[in-house]
Formats: sequence, C-alpha cells, structure tokens
Amino acid sequence: MKMLDVLTKNTSLFDAAATFLNRDATHEDIASAGNKCLVVLYGGGEDDSVHALRYLTFVRSAASAKVHLARLPPTEEADAQHSDRTFHQVQKWLGVNLEPTNWGWKSSHQGLIPVMSTKEPAPLTLLMQLQERLHRKKLHVPESRAETFCPLQVLIGEDVQLSTVVDHG
Repeated sequence: MKMLDVLTKNTSLFDAAATFLNRDATHEDIASAGNKCLVVLYGGGEDDSVHALRYLTFVRSAASAKVHLARLPPTEEADAQHSDRTFHQVQKWLGVNLEPTNWGWKSSHQGLIPVMSTKEPAPLTLLMQLQERLHRKKLHVPESRAETFCPLQVLIGEDVQLSTVVDHG
C-alpha cells in the first residue's frame, strides 16, 4: 500500500501513474513514469534521478557499520524492465492483450520469467577480475554474510574476514 500512500501525498505522480493506463504509451514513456514513481518511493525529489538516488543511498549506507546492498534502489535499467512488466499487467487488466516478451518478460521452459536487466551488472573486465580473484583465493561466502558481503573488497584486496574457506583443489 506504500504506492497508494505516495500517490496521495504526491499528486504530481498522478500523471506518471496515468501513463500506465495509456495503451499507446511507448517504452520511453513507461520508463520515465516508472522512474518518477521509484524516485519518490525511495524518498527522492521530483528532480532526482534513480542513478543519483542509488549513489546517495549507497554513500549513506557505506558510512554505517553494515552495507545493505539489497536496500539500494534498482538501477535505471532494472526499473525500466519492472515498469514495462507493470504496464503489461495494467493493460491486461484493461483487456488489452500485449505480447509479454515485448514488455519485460522472456519465455522459458518454465513459462514467462521477468527480464531483470538487459545490461551487465558491471563492466565485463571487472566481473572477470572478480571471478578470477575469488577462484584464486578459493573463497566461499557463508549465507549469514551474503547480504553484507561486498565482492569488491576481494577485488581491491581488503580483508573480508570470511569464516569459511573452501578448498576446491
């Protein structure tokens, strides 16, 4: 119900919400409307971007004892995919049948699954370096640390103080 609370307090979002009712809305219209809603949901102002809000949230979190990456707003790309799926669902409720694979879904043997992003989470070279370093150090992240573990600590050589080291030898 948080979105309803946000809408009642921020009437400027009515136009953004109305975009999801417009069957002729483009992907760009939907992404922009979803972005506006997401920024307000995460406590930003009308002129803020998801990218800036994500950075600010990370900086604030990094200043505390524990960094909770799960509390960061999604990336703009992930938000756009979520907004596409929301648009598809609203249109379905309105009786408009759209091709789901054009609106944030992909087909699999299990049925439709959400497209989380069409972009890599980080540059490929960074991901490859991280994978190599993790493999070289033979690290295993225990489930109890999974939420707060930052793989970049491994990449830059910080002591990650893992309680479990697994030899895949």
